Amino acid sequence: MRIAIGSIIRNRAWILPEYLTALQSMRIPAERGYLFIENDSEDETQSILINFADKEEAFAKVALIKTGVESWDHHFYDYSNLASLRNRLLEWFLITSADFLMSVDSDVIVQPDTFEKLYETYQRMGGIVGAPICNVPGQFLDGHTPGNFMVIENGAYRHPATYLISGDYEVDLTGAVYLIPSWVIEQGARYGDNPQGEDVPFCSSAKELGCPIHMNMDARCEHRMVKEVR
Repeated sequence: MRIAIGSIIRNRAWILPEYLTALQSMRIPAERGYLFIENDSEDETQSILINFADKEEAFAKVALIKTGVESWDHHFYDYSNLASLRNRLLEWFLITSADFLMSVDSDVIVQPDTFEKLYETYQRMGGIVGAPICNVPGQFLDGHTPGNFMVIENGAYRHPATYLISGDYEVDLTGAVYLIPSWVIEQGARYGDNPQGEDVPFCSSAKELGCPIHMNMDARCEHRMVKEVR
């Protein structure tokens, strides 16, 4: 089994060392590699990623992409631009012959057992499996506070009013940190422009392909939405 861990990264030098160390600390009983697209950073992000790739013996790669979109920054997204970059990452993934893409946003600190838990749910349920994070700075997942998962209610994506806080939980949308089997990408699931985020078209197209989406609610990760919140 081969696992590719990937992300789009811009201006994240303040958290990158911790982020990368956490990725390396995950217990993955398989060959792993890293695919990072660095996008127009104005800090030391580029050099940190290149140094990381130089030291990694796995298939660690960094692509440097200039977009010319000055307003693009963390949580100030042009979703069509971000979708384009994420789709480039998917195309890049396809030439690695990896079995799974583990997409981990650069503001998420994974735990040593994050992959293990996501893979356990995949073995039970199949499809895409997400790790939950809280989407409200300074708060935590308590069965009510919004996280990185939504369900369709009355034809619209909504944060569930209540949700499980343990076990496997089926949803219609996730993002930020999730395990994607290669067949979903091979069969054409792609990101797109959407007011609710580029993950909406991806998850929608995955479900149209017959791919279920679950969260392992015990695989909680830390969401560093802003620099000051620890």
